[in-house]
Parts: sequence; C-alpha cells; structure tokens
Amino acid sequence: MLIMNDRELWSAIQAGKEHAFRELFYLYFSEMVHWAHQFVQDEGIAKDMAQDVFVKLWDQRVRLNVRGKLRPYLLQSTRNNCLNFLKKKKTTTLDDDLRLSDSTHGVQKELEAKDLEGAVRTAIDSLPDACRTVYLMRSTEELPLKEIAKVLNISPKTVENQLTKARKIIMAHLKPLLTLLILIFIYFLKS
Repeated sequence: MLIMNDRELWSAIQAGKEHAFRELFYLYFSEMVHWAHQFVQDEGIAKDMAQDVFVKLWDQRVRLNVRGKLRPYLLQSTRNNCLNFLKKKKTTTLDDDLRLSDSTHGVQKELEAKDLEGAVRTAIDSLPDACRTVYLMRSTEELPLKEIAKVLNISPKTVENQLTKARKIIMAHLKPLLTLLILIFIYFLKS
C-alpha cells in the first residue's frame, strides 16, 4: 500500500475513499489512544475517545476544513473529546474531583489558545494578498522557498521579502496580546 501525504490523504477521505480513511486510522489510532489515556486514565475509555474522533471525522469529512498536518488536528480533537468527557463525568471521589479540576484548567488554556489562534488568523487575514499567499504556502503547505517562487513565478528573494514582511505585520498585530499574556503570567507568578 502506498502511503499518501497528508494533503492527498485528506482529499481522498473527503471524496469518501475508505482505504484512505483506514490508512489514517492505522497511522494515528494507537498514538491517539495513548494521548487520550493521559487525560482519562482508563484504556477502554481512551480507545472510545479516539474512536469517537474518527467517527466524527468520517461523518463530517465533507464539511470539515482541515488545514496543514492531520496529526496535530487528530490529537487536538482527541484532547477536546477527553476534556468534554471529563466535564460531563459526574463522580464525587477526590481523585475524580482533582481530575475534573485539571480538565477545567485545560479548558481555560484551550480558550486562551483559541483567542490566540483567532488573533493569528486576524493578523494573517490583514496581510496584503501577495504577502498572505506566500505566507500561507510556507506555513500551512510547508512548501520550500524555491517551490513557492516557481509556483508564483517570482524570485526566491521576493519570497523571502514577502515572508519577512508577513512576519513583521503578524508580530505587530500580536504584540498587544503577547504583552497582556506576559503581564498575566507575571501576576500569577507573584500571587
């Protein structure tokens, strides 16, 4: 069986190709179970969490827009599934209360990460068209500079200049948020 890259694999899955879905399952299922086990501390539940992610992925494959690598998407989905499970779990033992407290802290971190992700998206959306195109080809498609230059019919130096410009604009957009996060971090260190 020929192993496809992530982009090919995702395209085949969206087209309903079961062999591509099976390949994805065999590539990542055991890692997802191991990841889930760190949250739920139960092998059977960990397998259920990972399987749920795959079921949802298959059911929603046409609507989902997975950009970039599939592994981080699958691990994040597994984590979210586990956190939702832990939030719904209703037990009163001290161990379970502590685990739920940890998951709540994780949800808070997740919300902060979503805020940061939204700020990054806004910053990327604010880039001039040519600059955004080069930046996305490099960051999400992970194309080498020479290939970007060839595809866009521009010089590699122009690609470098556009990437530098994009990074400066993105950092300028994120600076207030990063400053706030640093201040919050310092506040919690002192308390």
